[in-house]
Amino acid sequence: MPHPSPRLSFTFADLGSARSSPAVHEQVAGLIGRYPALTQPELERLAGMFPRLTALDMSMMMADADLSAKLEAFCTTHRALLRPSAADLAVIGAILSLPILILATIILTGA
Repeated sequence: MPHPSPRLSFTFADLGSARSSPAVHEQVAGLIGRYPALTQPELERLAGMFPRLTALDMSMMMADADLSAKLEAFCTTHRALLRPSAADLAVIGAILSLPILILATIILTGA
């Protein structure tokens, strides 16, 4: 007769950290529902919450008949707010080029 293990073989404790919270989804859906009648601070807050949304959150909003047109309009109109800045791209480029520079240094010095 098998005995239950005192500890679980799989833990899902970290799974919640990869998801956006339901509160973020509700806030974004509420703001999108009111779009385009948003103030500038609300637009900035909405754009700031976008990176925290999961694909499931976006899919749920795109499947909603009331939200999908407003979501598309927001993303089209405010595309610049949703893209990474030039400084962000420069940092990513520097991080990605670091291993290449290290490898080139090793090859050129013969170490």
